[in-house]
Amino acid sequence: MIKNIKLPIGTDAFKNVDDAAINHLSPSLINAYTDELGATNKRPGLTSWIDLGTGYPVEGLYWWEFDQSVIAVSNGRIWRITDAGGTKSEISSGGDLLDPYGTTLGRVRVEFAELDTYVFMANGKFVYYPDGASLSKYVNDADADAPTHVHYVTAHDKYILCDDASAVGKIMYSNVGVPLAWNALDFFTLESKPDDLMQVRSAWREIFLPGSDSIEVWFNDGVTPFSRLEGAYTEDGILASYSLVNSDGVWLYLNKNRDVVALSGRTPRVISGPFAKFLDSLTFVSDAWGQVVKVAGRSFYVLTFQQEDKTIVCDVTRVDSGGGWSEWGAWGGAAYADFIGRAYCYAVGFNFHLWGGTDGKIYKMDPDTYKDGATAIRTVRQTGRVDHGTGMKKRSLRLRVKIKKEPVNVDVASPQLKIRWRDDNDAAWGSYRTIDIASDTRDEFYIDLYQLGVYRARQWEFLQEQACGFCLIEAEESVEVMTR
Repeated sequence: MIKNIKLPIGTDAFKNVDDAAINHLSPSLINAYTDELGATNKRPGLTSWIDLGTGYPVEGLYWWEFDQSVIAVSNGRIWRITDAGGTKSEISSGGDLLDPYGTTLGRVRVEFAELDTYVFMANGKFVYYPDGASLSKYVNDADADAPTHVHYVTAHDKYILCDDASAVGKIMYSNVGVPLAWNALDFFTLESKPDDLMQVRSAWREIFLPGSDSIEVWFNDGVTPFSRLEGAYTEDGILASYSLVNSDGVWLYLNKNRDVVALSGRTPRVISGPFAKFLDSLTFVSDAWGQVVKVAGRSFYVLTFQQEDKTIVCDVTRVDSGGGWSEWGAWGGAAYADFIGRAYCYAVGFNFHLWGGTDGKIYKMDPDTYKDGATAIRTVRQTGRVDHGTGMKKRSLRLRVKIKKEPVNVDVASPQLKIRWRDDNDAAWGSYRTIDIASDTRDEFYIDLYQLGVYRARQWEFLQEQACGFCLIEAEESVEVMTR
C-alpha cells in the first residue's frame, strides 16, 4: 500500500527528550523560525554598521528619544550616535565611567532610563548621564545623597528609581521632576521577603520589583509617595536579573527554578517546557541576557547564556501554547556558539533594529541579510524519528519538497538545499543530497528525490548553509508500507 504523507517539518522544536523518542516534533530548529502557516524561515542577519573599536562586547544600547540618538556602551566607554549614517562621538569623561570589563567580564549589562531631557545609565557603580550632548557625568556629582552602588535604574511618574546595593531590597528615588536631586532618606524596601533585589522596572503604571525568591509590585500613591500594591505579591523569583523583559504587558524571565516564565497579571506560567532538559543541563545561567526583538512583525524573546555560549529563542506570540522555541547561533565548523548579538535596541528615528555584538561592533538586523557580519547563517531543521504511525517497514519511493526558490546574489552563485537522513536507531547520518534551489533554474515550487531506501522510522535533516534566503514550506513522502 502506497501512502503520500506530509512530514512534520512545521512543528515546534522540542529538546526535552532524546530525539529517538520524538515522532511529530522537531528536536532541532536552528537559526530559523516557523511562520503562521508552518513554513521554516531563516532568521534575519546582521550587517556591520559601526565599529566602536574596543574589541569587547557592547554592554548597553539605547535609543534616546529626546535627543534622537543612540547611546552605546562597550568596555565602560560611552558613545552617542547622532544619525543614520553612523556619526558617533565618545562622551566618556576618561574611559572607565561604568564598571570596567575587567571586573564584570562583560556579563553585567548597562541599564537605561529616560526622564524629560535626560537619559540615565548604571551597571554597578554610579548613575551616569550625558550633560546635554557633551561628556557624561554621574549624578553623585550633582547631589552627594545620590546612591553609589546601582545596577538597575528606571523612570516612573517623573521619578528616577534605582536599587541601592549597599542594603538588601533597598530602592531609592529622586525628587519628583528633578532627577539630579536626591535625599538620603528617600527610599523604601521590599516588605514580603528579605531577598536580594534582582531588578527595578516600570511598566503599565506599576513598579515591578522582582527578588530572588519573590516578586512585589509597587505604585505611586501620591503621598508616601510609593506603596506596595496589595494582592500583587507573586511566589516566584528571578535567577538571572538581565533575563527580565516586558513584551506587550507580559513579563518574561528566567526564574529560580531555571524555567522561562511568562507573567501576565499576577500568575507566572512556565513556557520553557520544550527546553526544560536543555536548561537543566547548563552549568551557568545567572548571566543570561534577555532581549525582545521584532522579526517579520513577530516578537521574539532572545535569551543568551554567555558562559555557556548558547542562545535560545521563543516566539512571544505563542507563549500561551508554550511553543515557538528555537536556537540561534554562529556555526564554528563542528558546533554552534551563541548568537553574536548582545545588547539590542530599536532606533526609532533611524528605523534600525540594532544589535551590539560580542566584538565591539554595532550591527543592523535585516531580513534580507543572510550573514552575521562576514559569516553565513547556517539554518537547520530536523524532524523526529518519523514512523508514519506504524512500526512496519516502509520503502521510501519519493520525497517531494516545496520550497521558495532563491535568487543568486553577490555571495552565492548557486543557492542549494542539503538533505540527509538516518534510519531506525542509527546514530550516524547518511551523506547529504544537494539540490539546486536557484530561482533562475527552476520555475516550480517542488523538488523530488527518488528511491530513498527502507526503514521503520526515519529522521530527516534539511540544511541551508549559504548566505542566501531560505523558506521551507512543506515536504511530502511517498511510502510503501511493507508486510513486516
